[in-house]
Amino acid sequence: MTPYRLGIDAGRMAIKFSARPRIEKQPGLGSWIRTFLDPNFSLEKNMQDVLSSREMWFDFFVQRYVNDRTPIEDTLTEWNESVSRPIHVAKIIIPAQDLSSATRRQFCESLSFNPWHCLPEHKPLGAVNRVRKTIYLEMSRYRHALNHMPLREPA
Repeated sequence: MTPYRLGIDAGRMAIKFSARPRIEKQPGLGSWIRTFLDPNFSLEKNMQDVLSSREMWFDFFVQRYVNDRTPIEDTLTEWNESVSRPIHVAKIIIPAQDLSSATRRQFCESLSFNPWHCLPEHKPLGAVNRVRKTIYLEMSRYRHALNHMPLREPA
């Protein structure tokens, strides 16, 4: 997890954010390990199985930069919750939906994630994010070239 800017001018601060799923009963660690080690495991199929039958809720949290115990440049140092308490700021709801259509698959193949595609007040911070800026753009260019797709925003 890397830090990001929140806000502009004198009110800006560094934060880290996280999202935690709201699940009635958390599966045990053994269940997760068996799922991901299954040679037939498919994240796409798993997401389709879940979202075809119900919506998913996530709690969204931010942690504020405090001092050298919450470093910006050192992403290996965890921002301990006793130093910077996670603050619940939102609920994310992903509606039930069909992810298996050819149209949806084509749409997803044309998307690219880049943490730098943001407003200035949400700018990624730290060395890891500076490196990611170049790598994510090059990966997107390469993937779009392989798929013979123009690199553009979805409509």
